[in-house]
Amino acid sequence: MKESKASEIFETFIKLHKTSDGDKGSFMNDEVAAFFRSLLAMKGWKIYYLEVDNSIAACCFVFEDEVGSYLYNSSKNNTFNDVNPGIIIIDRIIEQLISKEFTFFDFLKGTERYKFDLGGISTQLYDIEINL
Repeated sequence: MKESKASEIFETFIKLHKTSDGDKGSFMNDEVAAFFRSLLAMKGWKIYYLEVDNSIAACCFVFEDEVGSYLYNSSKNNTFNDVNPGIIIIDRIIEQLISKEFTFFDFLKGTERYKFDLGGISTQLYDIEINL
């Protein structure tokens, strides 16, 4: 697994994202891609990527600070679906963060099964009460 802010890796992340099924694939239009590009230009943002046989199998678009990492979005190369590259890259990221003594990896919102299979715990962030 490697990490990058390089334009070619970003373009691969976008291309792979667009090949996703359903809403995820159609989400990545030109406007959203431009937003992601602006994020990547900022401090703390990076793309982790997993290479297999000179092809990128999966990418994770993350924000990291001094103590943890936030998984903002991901994409995968469907050619490698048999080995589930999305799970493999997240496992490798978490392994690396542990070795760096980071205190957390945040999957952010969503109830996708893989998040819980990898040890994620649902956390209520806020309760809001509005009296009218």
